[in-house]
This record gives sequence, structure tokens and C-alpha cells, in this order.
Amino acid sequence: VILTHESVPQELTILPIGTRGTGDAPFLVHATSSSNLPPVFEILSGPASINGNLVTLTGDPGGVTIRVTQPGDGVYRAAEEKIVTFLVGDWLQVAKMGVSQSSWANFAILDDGSLWSWGYANALGQLGDTGSQRNTPIRIGTDNDWVKVDVGPNYAIGMRSDGSLWGWGANQFGSLPDASGGAKTVPTRIALSKTWTTFSVGNNHGAAIADDGTLWTWGLNSNGQLGLGDTTQRNTPTKVGTNTTWSKVYCGATFTIAL
Repeated sequence: VILTHESVPQELTILPIGTRGTGDAPFLVHATSSSNLPPVFEILSGPASINGNLVTLTGDPGGVTIRVTQPGDGVYRAAEEKIVTFLVGDWLQVAKMGVSQSSWANFAILDDGSLWSWGYANALGQLGDTGSQRNTPIRIGTDNDWVKVDVGPNYAIGMRSDGSLWGWGANQFGSLPDASGGAKTVPTRIALSKTWTTFSVGNNHGAAIADDGTLWTWGLNSNGQLGLGDTTQRNTPTKVGTNTTWSKVYCGATFTIAL
């Protein structure tokens, strides 16, 4: 009799790394696997080296991208890799308007209204262009009127001072609400139906408040996160109810909260 078994899946969890100073002492990257097998760390780019999970900075400014893997063993299969990025240096002290970051990319709006990105990317254009990973911040376009940026797992949406929304990166499940379904490799205007005052994005859905106080949602809806009374995906912004007094909205991974 030959006994066989299926390998068990495992998942990596990694804590985000905040901005570091060029003179900071070596520090640990904290990651675990659901199998309790040790993660493997690799510097993909940036002014740092890594030994085990101990990161040592070179003293130069820039962005650092780290890949975390776990190859598995006879029981557990290889985990899906994770990417974490962080900035080294002091230049973000001028980023008065906001900074947003995900596991694959970082974005900052400087006080002159310009939009910058760095970190890991691929052909889907997550960094706002068609380039690959960055170890230093790169400006996106030439506009100087960006006021907000928010990121999902593999896409981003930004808002400009005229209340327009712009999206780039992957476009699965209608996460970039323009009904095309295609990835955007540069910031592309989306959600054209309204002028917006604020917005937020989750894993694959988003929500925004228009200048008339109405609330609109779009994207994946498998958990009812769009607030529309069903679980049907929406590829364009869809109005939630009839109220006109909404003022704030926040999207979690698979839920939405509004005030």
C-alpha cells in the first residue's frame, strides 16, 4: 500500500516598516508563517543589506524593497511571497498633505502638490507608469494639484484639487471604476459622473462622497461591502441610498464605514 498526502498551504504575515533615518541602527523585520517555518528575506533594491531578518542601512537615502518567502518542506507547500517597502531619509518631512503605502508600493504628495511613488511594481503600472521597482521616489507626471492618494493591494487612486479621481494599476473586479476592466499603466481619470470631496479604497472596492453629499461605491461586493443590499459587483460608481448628508467614508479590506 502506498500512502500519499497533499501538501498543506501556508501563509506569510509581515508587519509594515515605517520611515527610517539614514543613521538608524540595524533593526529586525518581523514576519511569521502560519506553518511556523522560518521566513526567508531578500533585499530586492535600495540602500540596505539583510542578514536573516536583520536589516542594516547603508547611510544613503532612498526606498528599500524586501521580498519575504517560505519555500515549504515535506508537509507544507511554498507560501505566496510578500513584498514590503519603506523609505530611508528625511525628505518626507515636507510631505505635509499625506502619505499612503501598501505591501508593494508607497506614494507621497509633497506640499507643492506633486505625486511621487517608489517600491515594487510590474507591468500593471502600480507605480503610475510602466517601470519596474524603484529604490528612490519617482515623480508621477507633472501635475501639482494632487490632494489625496489611497492604495489597494495592486492599484491606487488619487484625487486632484478639482475633485476628479484618477486610477492606475490592476483593475480586477471593477476596482478602478471606468467599466473597461483593463489595467491602467498611468493615472487615468475614472468615476467621471461626479465631482468628489473624499474617497477611500479597500482590497478590490472603493467608495466616494460627491460634492452634493451623496455616497457612491464600486468594485467587488462579495461581502456586501458596497452597501447596496446585494452582493453584485459594480464596475462603475453606484449611489448608496438617497441621503445627501454624507461627510466621511473609510474602506477596510472587505467592508465600508461612512458618516
